[in-house]
Formats: sequence, C-alpha cells, structure tokens
Amino acid sequence: DRGMKTQTEISAELGRYLALFPQEQRWLSPFADFVARYGGNDLYDRKNPEGHITASAFVVDISHDKLLVVHHNHLKKWIQPGGHVDRSDSSVLAAALRELKEETGLGADVVRLLGSEGVTVADFDSHQIPANPAKDEGRHFHHDIRYLFEVIDEEARLLSDPAESGGIRWADFDEFPADEGFWRIAEKLRKGLYK
Repeated sequence: DRGMKTQTEISAELGRYLALFPQEQRWLSPFADFVARYGGNDLYDRKNPEGHITASAFVVDISHDKLLVVHHNHLKKWIQPGGHVDRSDSSVLAAALRELKEETGLGADVVRLLGSEGVTVADFDSHQIPANPAKDEGRHFHHDIRYLFEVIDEEARLLSDPAESGGIRWADFDEFPADEGFWRIAEKLRKGLYK
C-alpha cells in the first residue's frame, strides 16, 4: 500500500474544502464524480483511460505577488510545478513536493505550506490532457490536487531540468488571464484566506 489517500479520505477533504468555498461546487463536479467512481490504485493509475489524480505545487514569493511557473514541454505553456503521483510517494502532498524539487530545485526546506482553517489543499482542478503518442497515452483527464506554498528563502537557487521543462521563472498572476486555476489561487491570496 502506497499510503495514498483513499476514495473516502479524498471525498472528505473535498467536502471540507467546499465548506470553505461553496461557490466552487459547480466546477468541481468532474473531480467529485471521478473520485465517486474510482477507488484504490485506480485513482492514481496512469493507465486509467478516464484519468487520474495528480499533484501540483503552487509557489508564491514572500510578498505573494509572484508565482513560480515552469514551461511544460508537451503542453507548450507555462504552468505550476506538478505531475503524476508515483507508487514511491507517501502521500499526494509528498508527490507535489517531489515534483517541485524535480522541476525547480526547490526542496521542502525552502518552502512553507499555506493553509486555511485546517484545509491544506488550495485548489482542486480537472482538466483535459491531449494525447501523447510518444508515451502511448490517449487523451485523458488530470484531476489535480493543488497545494500552495510560500518560498521562505528567496535566495534559493532555481534549477531547471531540460528533461522536465523548457524553463522556469517567477511570473505575475495577470500573465495568465485565461487560467481559472491561477485566478482562484490569486483570489484566495488577495483575500488573505491562505496563511
């Protein structure tokens, strides 16, 4: 057993999140529906044709004005660090931290997890991923559990791995007007909900 959150635990976490942000119910239906239909390893299995749970790390600077983004080679756009949950990960949060380290060089020692009233997940998002013939993957959904971190050492060196991404940089939230996930995070920060 990989120690991953079960179907029941994820549903409970989603419930606590929606108690704080009931206005997000309408766009979280695909996530909730996926978790209601699948359990065990099927939640995380990359071969599940419906999709799978992934983990993301949104990282903001100390002033909460800038967001750390990486250029995704396959999607060809700037996104937050994140990716698949591996069998070796002890939790979804651990997967987000591993992906952050792999894609940016920032480890758990230079970031601090932000939360709101006992809720550590900053956002849930379901989005379609295009087919990737090189990986023998058809079009599918990523049901992303997103954590929010504040960098506590702004001098920490960023390391971009060309195998992981096409670059890394700090960006303003308003560079991504079409990305609802970025704006949901930005709004929560603006309102001081995640500390």
